[in-house]
Amino acid sequence: MVRLKNIDYKKSVLIPGVILFLILFLLNGISRNKFFRLDLTDNDMYSLSTSSESVVEQVDDLLTMKVYFSDDLPGEYANNRRYLQDILEEYAAFSNGNIRFEFFRPEDDQNIEQEAQKAGIMPVQMQVVENDKLEIKRVLMGMVILYEDKKEVF
Repeated sequence: MVRLKNIDYKKSVLIPGVILFLILFLLNGISRNKFFRLDLTDNDMYSLSTSSESVVEQVDDLLTMKVYFSDDLPGEYANNRRYLQDILEEYAAFSNGNIRFEFFRPEDDQNIEQEAQKAGIMPVQMQVVENDKLEIKRVLMGMVILYEDKKEVF
């Protein structure tokens, strides 16, 4: 009689475990083909508006964004790079592969700053207070958008 209780207990644990595994396996397979994001902020801060989505869906040729951002930005500008990257990822996700972007850090290579200047992005000097000292830092913040034969610099 004890033996039957052990078998029933094993079945009651094993069957739901196998079912859960199969469900997770199927969800994983489905999620590979379907991309979605969920913005849980109060004001949909990290979501595109419906008008932005419709404009992005109409992009029918490759649109490339080259973003030049220094790493050592002062405190009030430090989060701008991450916010911009999040928004650009949303644009790329809705574009069916037609929008691509790349971030460049001038700290990695001196040629990157020269490339940015040739494109029309000039370094900016910012006042930064660090360790009770006022310092002037030279930073780069800008973006070049290339679409067909057009170029815009921000």
